[in-house]
Amino acid sequence: MDIGILRFMMEVCWAPMMAAFSVTLDQSDDKAATSLCLLGFRCAVHVTSVMCMQTQRDAFVTSVAKFTYLHNAADMKQKNVDAVKVRVNKDEAHNFIFSLNSLISLCLCQ
Repeated sequence: MDIGILRFMMEVCWAPMMAAFSVTLDQSDDKAATSLCLLGFRCAVHVTSVMCMQTQRDAFVTSVAKFTYLHNAADMKQKNVDAVKVRVNKDEAHNFIFSLNSLISLCLCQ
């Protein structure tokens, strides 16, 4: 398989994918929809990490971090708790966890 084609496809569709995951996760309380969106985020972080697409990876990580609602615990729902629990492949786990923890720490400090 040609990696160049896959990279081009990801460059074209990463923003619409993030928008679809984010809007659905924000507006839906359906457990199945929430789980699929979080899986989509996790897979997107994996693909962008493998393809060294740092900016796109950071955008997905930031979006997931926003759904943790740590900055506003009073409005927290189960889907926000699930966002904290997002797991990634061990290959990109260190970078993902560092980025997510940095954002979580920032929320807690505010």
